[in-house]
Amino acid sequence: MRYLILSAIFLIGMIACSENRTTIKETHNVDGQDFTIRVTTFPTQKALQDFLDDNNYTSESVDGLARWRISKDMQNLKRCDIYVVKPKRAREYDIMQTWGHELVHCVYGSFHMDGVR
Repeated sequence: MRYLILSAIFLIGMIACSENRTTIKETHNVDGQDFTIRVTTFPTQKALQDFLDDNNYTSESVDGLARWRISKDMQNLKRCDIYVVKPKRAREYDIMQTWGHELVHCVYGSFHMDGVR
């Protein structure tokens, strides 16, 4: 858990400090707030997608998903649930990148441009 938190801090710091970044669209911004993260992992991409489909979380094919529970004024994040594939090896960088991507969704919300993933 400590490594997940440190990785999250590093990732968010890299995004915030990048000189060549473009501004992402934010539906909320809870940068600097404490909140609970619940991570649910799946052994395969198919198992993840089946779970998401069965629970009507998305109709799209995705590598991971973040769902947040936030106050009505979009200011206080209560909890963020992340659904991802569990890495089997330390060098599964595509899976690790998805973990970080979903964490950024927790902090900044829906930042994808329409139709772009």
